[in-house]
Amino acid sequence: MLGVTESWLEERARLREVAFTLLGGAYHFTDEHLDAIVAKFEVRPAPRQAAAPPPAPAPGPRPRPRPIDSGKAAVAPLVARSPGAGLRGRRRSA
Repeated sequence: MLGVTESWLEERARLREVAFTLLGGAYHFTDEHLDAIVAKFEVRPAPRQAAAPPPAPAPGPRPRPRPIDSGKAAVAPLVARSPGAGLRGRRRSA
């Protein structure tokens, strides 16, 4: 009737989250108990709200830095890697 396992219902009763009667060490549930359990876990639809604006697009890949022209050989500025990026797939030597 509830669509839950007996163990789930007994656990909720043990935790005192649902109404029950304990007789002779066994959990018993009356029609009123079951109605209260169904009401407790009932989910109603949320009220409709105005449509939210669409989310901003995710940032794309960073553009590659352009070489600096200092009259010498073109050298690109250093860009930090994410932590651990250089260690993937390689073993560290002791």
